[in-house]
Amino acid sequence: MYTVLVADDKEVFRRKVKRMPYFQDHKEKFAIRYEAQNGLEALEILRSHDVDMVLTDIRMPFIDGIELLKHVNAENLCKCVILLSEFAEFNYAKAGILNGAFDYVLKPVDDEKIQETFDRAYNYLTTINAAVNAQTQRIETLARLMLAGDRMNALAYAKHIGAGLQAHGAITGERIVQANDTLAQLNKYILQKRPFLHYYLPFDELCCLDAKKTTPGKISDAFNACVSTVMDAIEPFCVQSTNELVGRTCQLVLEKLDSKVSLHGIADNLYVNPKYLGALFKKETGRSFVDYVTFARMERAKMLLRNPTLKVYEVAAQLGYDDVDYFSKVFKKLTAESPSIYREMRKQ
Repeated sequence: MYTVLVADDKEVFRRKVKRMPYFQDHKEKFAIRYEAQNGLEALEILRSHDVDMVLTDIRMPFIDGIELLKHVNAENLCKCVILLSEFAEFNYAKAGILNGAFDYVLKPVDDEKIQETFDRAYNYLTTINAAVNAQTQRIETLARLMLAGDRMNALAYAKHIGAGLQAHGAITGERIVQANDTLAQLNKYILQKRPFLHYYLPFDELCCLDAKKTTPGKISDAFNACVSTVMDAIEPFCVQSTNELVGRTCQLVLEKLDSKVSLHGIADNLYVNPKYLGALFKKETGRSFVDYVTFARMERAKMLLRNPTLKVYEVAAQLGYDDVDYFSKVFKKLTAESPSIYREMRKQ
């Protein structure tokens, strides 16, 4: 069932639409859940609620139907907008079509007009949602492969998705927008599964194609390269171990990275002996628990140093280092740059 918003400055018309036989007989298809008496009120509803379809008059106070339609498209607030007007003016119809209206219907409306228009809209929305659901499943599968460290299958799957993006849109700009939308969804799903990655990696930069640097006709290659880059970035934070204790230990370190994180504390949390956990951790990961904590702190430091308002000593303190000189020494040992130089280099 699809949710409908009716926007019209005449309450009598809104009431008439809600009582039309079509909506009484097709409750499994549409539900008119929201009403607005002007374009501004409609926009506020769309921004705060999930609405599938808008039926709006063109002439309304504050924001007219055409302006509302522009906001809907710019902010991706709704998939289907039908414009209503008492005037059979070509300019209105043209403006609606150019701004992506699904249809333009003249008042007065009757049940026959509503049935014809809404039946087409139902088929349109169903087709769109089927495509969106299929794409969502593909993105979720790709994310799972990436988080599992299955590089070969992840890149093969990315190539499949990239090929579809290459074929989408008539011009390169449209393809890039679609590719970036797909990468944004990938980013969202990865962070849903591993929320702590947000503290260590700049996903907004990693999951994005630069329109100026992406060669026309190479959207698929650019998408695949982006997926590969993200995999390289997340790999150190998604330790692949068949031992559940080791995986849980890594997750606890990354989720609770502060001055109190310790092997004894995590061992107590997991109800195991600290010495046993330390030996098991090194065997499975190839590095000691202390080295892993230090690695995580320095990766977190890189993200914090992106904030120009934070002083180096403040970054050190957030990560549990009372001695800023010692922090700088450790940072330089792992990155080959001092915190200050690292920050300056990233500004360029």
